[in-house]
This record gives sequence, C-alpha cells and structure tokens, in this order.
Amino acid sequence: MLSGGLDSGSVVSFAAPELRRRNEQLYTYSSVPDPTFRDWSSSRRVADETPYIRMTAEFVGNIRERYLDFAGLSPYSVIDDWLDILETPYKFFENSFWVKGIYDQARRDGAGVLLSGARGNFTISWGPALEYYALLLRRLRLVRLYREIRRHGMYKGVRRSRLIALVGRQALSMLGFAAGPAEPDMPNMILRPEFARKYDAFGRLARHGMGVRGTRITDPVELRRERLHSAAAANKSGAVMTKLSLRYGVQERDPTFDPRVIRFCLSLPFEQYVRQGMDRALIRRATKGYLPDGVRLNYRVRGIQGTDWVHRMAPHWPAFLNEIAQMCRSEASAPYLHHDHLRALGERYAAGPDRNLRAILN
Repeated sequence: MLSGGLDSGSVVSFAAPELRRRNEQLYTYSSVPDPTFRDWSSSRRVADETPYIRMTAEFVGNIRERYLDFAGLSPYSVIDDWLDILETPYKFFENSFWVKGIYDQARRDGAGVLLSGARGNFTISWGPALEYYALLLRRLRLVRLYREIRRHGMYKGVRRSRLIALVGRQALSMLGFAAGPAEPDMPNMILRPEFARKYDAFGRLARHGMGVRGTRITDPVELRRERLHSAAAANKSGAVMTKLSLRYGVQERDPTFDPRVIRFCLSLPFEQYVRQGMDRALIRRATKGYLPDGVRLNYRVRGIQGTDWVHRMAPHWPAFLNEIAQMCRSEASAPYLHHDHLRALGERYAAGPDRNLRAILN
C-alpha cells in the first residue's frame, strides 16, 4: 500500500530489493483521487500523491505500480460491505472505500501478503518539531532552540517570527492553557444534549483522559507512549486487519508496527527524532540512499488521503439525505441523537456536497 510519503516508501525501499534477489517483483497499490475532483486542500497538502509515488518507484526499482481511482465507490456505497465484514460500527469512513478496494485488487492479483506502513507515524517517522521546540522553550534551552528554529524555518519555508509564535502557543498548550472551547458545544452536536447531560458523557470521558478535542495528554512523548500501548487502538487495528484478511485471503503486515521496531524506537531520545531543524529526522536519515531525496527530504507538502470522499458521495446525496430524514423520524434514535440539529444540517446541505464542501469538512 504505497503513498508518496516516508512510511510506506520506507517499507517499499527494503521490500523491493529483497524480492529482486528472489527474482520476484513487488506490486504496489496507490489510491488516487477521482479524475473529476478539484483539490481544495491547502498549498502544504496534496490530494494526489502520484508524482511522489512515481519518484519512489523509479528510484527503488523492481516495482509494478497500480494507481487506483476506484471509480463509482464512495464511503456511502461501501457501508453495507464494511458492516458485514466487521460486524460492528466503524468510523474510518473517509478511507473506507480505498482500503477495501486495495484489498480486493490485491486478491485479484493473487497476492498473499499486503505490506503497509500505516502505523509508522508513532514509530519510525515520529518527530513533531513544534512539540520538541516547545519542550526546549520550557527548559530554557534557548540557544539550541534558536538554531533549530532557524534551520527548521529554512526547510519549511516559514518565517522565524511565525515559528516562534507557533512554538509559544504549543508551550502554553502543554502547560494547560490550550486555546479553544473547554466545554462541548451542546446545541451543535449530533449527540442529544439531554442524553449527554443525563449520563455525564463528557465527565466520563474526562475521567479517562479525554476532552472536547480528544486526548488531554499534551506531552508528546507521553502521548506517543499512550498510543503505542493502547489496548483499544491495537484491538481496533488488529480486528480490521484480521477480518479484511479473512474476507479477501490477503494478510496485511505492517513492519512499522513490529514489536521489535516499537521497542527500538521507544528507546531513542527525542533528540534523534528532531535535530538540526529536521522533523521526522530518524527516518529521513536512515533512508538516505534508499529513498529519493525528493521524498526523503520533502518538508513542504504532505499527502492527505481520501480527500475526495465528500465529492464521491455526490451521486448518492439524495439517498444519503433520505436516510438522515428517516433517522430523524425514528423513535428508537430519539433519546440519543439530536434530531433537530440533524434536520437543520440536512436542509442546509440539501443542494449537494460541492457547493458547501469546505463547510462540511470544517
């Protein structure tokens, strides 16, 4: 499963040469946007990673690429299949159509193992620069902070004054002065406010370390450790991988989440992951000669997968709105869901997704 980034690219850069020694070829599968999709993302995000994928494939060699646009598929069209596979609700709707589609294509090609680098963000390619710089600021290591920010700004193409402001905000957030609402916006929630208050839903979440914006953990090292040791996250990922493997006869393997790799990565100090202005520094240095510099040293843009998910739902929009309307007439869901808010959203976006794309995603 090859994107244009560091994680899956690193896996490919080691797998393809190994297969060459066996006189075998590596097949790669890459999801690309619908050809009619107009990219709305920022200049630092890219929806179509094809140029970076090709760069990796040409540099590494021994690769047979497949670029899959999954025409006609959307998060809405695959709901019943996913519920049948998982036998439980799920929330990764924006990526659901292409994950399932890649498994299906791999099965058709007769693949037995499907490699990925899905969990590398917290292992091999971890290295959040702003969080590290905030720690330097809190520890008053100002000389090092200045040198790091100067180099990081050159790599990223960001002014030092802008970076200093971002680091300052990050440091305040880590001290508990996070910007934004501390309480949930009850009137604009899908969850029925009376239900949330009756059962103290957000109080219960708070007792488990969760806030309105997600986890309350602000220390990046502790957050990483919590994610890697989370039994809930491991169970969710393992269940999805296992059930997809059983359905399609293709076993997914993620080398970036191998226990030996996790233990090694956790043994390294923060300074190995952010150094000399370089974020994600460990993997950038380790893949020198394995990945093309256009990918390895790409600091300016990052891929954003499944960006066209709302666009893909346009043909299904009337059916989607009809299901919302049926839900709002259901007495079974009335105690739990905020029907008035759902009806208002349905009326607001009745014209379709394209006109209100940014508003929906925000």
